[in-house]
Amino acid sequence: RFDFLVAACLAKPPQLLVERMQGLKFAREVFKVAPELMPTSLAHAVVALCHGKPDSLRRVGLETLREMAMRRPDLVAAVDGIKDLFDAVLDHRVEDMAEAIT
Repeated sequence: RFDFLVAACLAKPPQLLVERMQGLKFAREVFKVAPELMPTSLAHAVVALCHGKPDSLRRVGLETLREMAMRRPDLVAAVDGIKDLFDAVLDHRVEDMAEAIT
């Protein structure tokens, strides 16, 4: 099962940016090609990138989560991603993304 391998890539320490970025790119492509087949474990990994802690991939993770919410709101709600989208709207560190999220 590829989803656990990609989730493990996204859970790597921030120093391994290239590997994490490739994992996120793969997750975005899976969702773009077949959103109905997006595994919940992969959606959980994307949501984990979006939590409030400062991270170099947080903005890209929020953008991915926003795209997922537009096409599969049921999946994003099931993995508690809606909460992270609301938190991002109120977070001053990503306030420039607030308009795109809403």
